[in-house]
Amino acid sequence: MAESDDDVFFAALENQCKIIESALQSKCNMNQQIREEARQALGELKSSVYRNFVMIKSEKFVEACKESLKDAMLDLPKKTYNSVVAQSLGEKLNEPPRKASCCSVLIAAENCNSGDVRKLFKSQVNPRKEKIGIRHLKEISDNRILVNCASEEDREKLMTTIEANPKFLKPTVPKRKNPTMMIRNVPNDVADSELLDVIQEQNLEILVSNECWKESKLRFVLKKFQHVRTVVIEFHPKIRKSVTAVGSLKIMWNMCHAEDFLVINRCFSCLGYNHRANECINMLSCSFSSRTTLH
Repeated sequence: MAESDDDVFFAALENQCKIIESALQSKCNMNQQIREEARQALGELKSSVYRNFVMIKSEKFVEACKESLKDAMLDLPKKTYNSVVAQSLGEKLNEPPRKASCCSVLIAAENCNSGDVRKLFKSQVNPRKEKIGIRHLKEISDNRILVNCASEEDREKLMTTIEANPKFLKPTVPKRKNPTMMIRNVPNDVADSELLDVIQEQNLEILVSNECWKESKLRFVLKKFQHVRTVVIEFHPKIRKSVTAVGSLKIMWNMCHAEDFLVINRCFSCLGYNHRANECINMLSCSFSSRTTLH
């Protein structure tokens, strides 16, 4: 309907231009200068009308508009699932939430196993009275229990409550494990006791404090050859970051390649992960087809 209206308008405009043109071509008494100016104005009017009308009616112009609109929509940032969920839940906290491991406490007692420590802890600490939020308790190795608090404030309250009566329970804040790195081509002439000192003195590009070096230690020797060996060292996170950026360490006459040492705990009974074969409760799996077998 809109296209037919445009055609009618253009036909009427073209008809009026023809009338003006026929009037200019007639033999009426008209000044020559006025006639030339009118003819020039009529030509510019016709060319402008034709040019604009053809551009609007052309399909390429419409497609160009669609493409430009599509490009503009693509430039807009896409909403992710996390951003939508965060808005629905409400951004109450400006800082990111802390992990549960940051609010844990290790509790031990002399001459008590994990079960006895658990009972003693429940008899000595009253969360309702002390107004402490505790997520859960867990018995771990070395005759200790792990108490996961709701926040750092709750952890501080729990530490204060236990330290007020230190006869039975001994609380400690667990420390995160430092990353381990595998160092290859370490000379056998360098003893294990002086290896960290050699690395610190010979690699001056590792700019960290002495406290960071004190937290680092040699874990074990992974492989040993005739002249060199491969060792695993537990570095402070700052040292590990610097070593990863460099890629190698200078140890006496050798350039030793350094990389992260990662151990994947896998079960060779069910071919699963995060447990060993002696702890496996799943069905036996074939090592070739990965299918479960009955024998």
